[in-house]
Amino acid sequence: SLGCTNTNFMNVHGLHHDNQYTTARDSAKIFVAGLKNDKFREIICAQTYSIPESDNSRGHNLLTNNYLINTNIMEIYKDGRVLGGRTGVTNDRERCVASLSRSGNMELVCIVMGSRSTYEPDGYSVRLEGGFPETSALLDRGYQGFRGVQLFHKDQVMRQLTIMGGDCDLFLGTQFDAFTVLPTSITLDDLSFVYRDSFGGAYPSLPIEKGQILSNVEVWYDDICVASSPLLAMNQVVTEQPVYIESSHFEFSMPWWSWVLIFLGAGIALFIAFILALRYIPAFRHLLFGKKHRKFRW
Repeated sequence: SLGCTNTNFMNVHGLHHDNQYTTARDSAKIFVAGLKNDKFREIICAQTYSIPESDNSRGHNLLTNNYLINTNIMEIYKDGRVLGGRTGVTNDRERCVASLSRSGNMELVCIVMGSRSTYEPDGYSVRLEGGFPETSALLDRGYQGFRGVQLFHKDQVMRQLTIMGGDCDLFLGTQFDAFTVLPTSITLDDLSFVYRDSFGGAYPSLPIEKGQILSNVEVWYDDICVASSPLLAMNQVVTEQPVYIESSHFEFSMPWWSWVLIFLGAGIALFIAFILALRYIPAFRHLLFGKKHRKFRW
């Protein structure tokens, strides 16, 4: 269920079996799944544990042999970034270490497999423990070359759509927070944001309810999808209703003196038009005064 397709278990205790195997990638998946359990995390981060006395046995203390977090036996392997982990060794003395570490805002899981210790000439005394130096070296590379990045926040608006026939624009926001780990040389401008709409056509059909899932955003770094989230409607959009305005809204009134000025201006204009007609239109003069007043003077 975790996708560990290159792992096969033949027993529950982890000791050697010819047909029992795994990979660093699969071990990382199993380790990360275990870290979601608070008790598991507490156990792998514990340096000591006291077993109380009982009717069948006396009490005694357990001390971890993970020298990355325990300095009681050997101090040279202590790494302040390591919170906890699990060590193991195979029959042919190959050492394995699974570690949880934190630096700044980023946690890294490190898996080391097949590391060998070096021994003194007697062949028994250990000169250099395998697994611990390699873990610190890999963590140096991880924390120096990579950084944790928050790609978007929950409810962050990613798109604004104008809906044909809608009463307002539609805003689409993310359902989750999204974090990833990127090389330190990579910025957000180097990422591609791809939107995959779940509705057909140019825009979703109305009405649109708040919280309705309408799309999905994917964040791509080269050919790797580093994060994704459904996009929800952040607001409701309904069909726009036609607006009817009563004629009374267009009524307007003027003060009485405005009407006086209008009539006065109209009277002056008519008088001027009458004078001009007498001056320049003979037929108009003949109509008013007859033939004897054919010549009109100011």
